[in-house]
Amino acid sequence: MNTYSELLAAVGAFIGQGGNSEVETQIPVFISLGEDEIYRDLRHDRMLKTVSIGLFPFVLPDDFLEAKAFWCGDTAISYVQPDMIINSDETSTNTVTTRWSILGNELIFDVLPSGCGELIYYAKPAPLATEVNVLFKQNSDLFLYAALANAMIFLHDETRLQSWVAAYQAKINSLMGVSWDERIPKAQPLVISNR
Repeated sequence: MNTYSELLAAVGAFIGQGGNSEVETQIPVFISLGEDEIYRDLRHDRMLKTVSIGLFPFVLPDDFLEAKAFWCGDTAISYVQPDMIINSDETSTNTVTTRWSILGNELIFDVLPSGCGELIYYAKPAPLATEVNVLFKQNSDLFLYAALANAMIFLHDETRLQSWVAAYQAKINSLMGVSWDERIPKAQPLVISNR
């Protein structure tokens, strides 16, 4: 599958409710619910974005899912729980930003950064109904499994629900492992010469 319409057709074919217009009209909902579930469960390098943060207040981007890192210039700033900044006595004595956190929909710091910082974060892709993303192009089966699991909940089909949830979870685990493995440099093979 390469397009949203192909995903719609595939979900319809697997559900096997041909002619049941009530179920067919719900297929976009099943896909949307599946997407939401994927973006809650998956953290993959293909979801990373960087945004410059420069003006106070430091509001999180609309597509923000989870923070990965924050940099001020060439320095990585440590993430801490919000209460460690709010209740800290060090805040008034520090002159350099050393810690950051998230409070509500904003970034907070022990000391306001001088100049811009860069937030690296996991972003929620646009809905498939409006834009096909690289995760879908490379893993359309994951989106199919998630949509079908939601369809089985709607249809009260416990047997098929378990099958689609198991397929979905296996694929999520596989993708999380691949994403992790790609970050680790591979060791070069040791070559022993007889010179």
